[in-house]
Amino acid sequence: MGPDTLRSYLSSNMFIGSLGNTLSAPDVPKQTNVVTVYPNPFNQSTTFKLENTVHKATLVISDVLGRTVRQLQGLSGQTIDLSRKDLPAGVYIFSLLEAGRYVGSGKLVVTD
Repeated sequence: MGPDTLRSYLSSNMFIGSLGNTLSAPDVPKQTNVVTVYPNPFNQSTTFKLENTVHKATLVISDVLGRTVRQLQGLSGQTIDLSRKDLPAGVYIFSLLEAGRYVGSGKLVVTD
């Protein structure tokens, strides 16, 4: 595969996440609710700020291997607070779902 072919493939199969991270995911649905996470990286707690209010949403935190490490259900409002609790330092992916539909996703970094 030449450089022009590779560049074409990458540009058609990449998107920029809401946190500015480039993720390779050609089948990820379009983000419908902008999710801002601050602080990120964090060591004690972080806040998810949503552009639109969610009702009975589910926040899923997964490790880089795709294993669910935490799941919070029944979330409502425009802000969601997440305490580190027992999460080891590392990189995690979050997905926010409302009524089983994709709301937003991104990267979380936990530090010591």
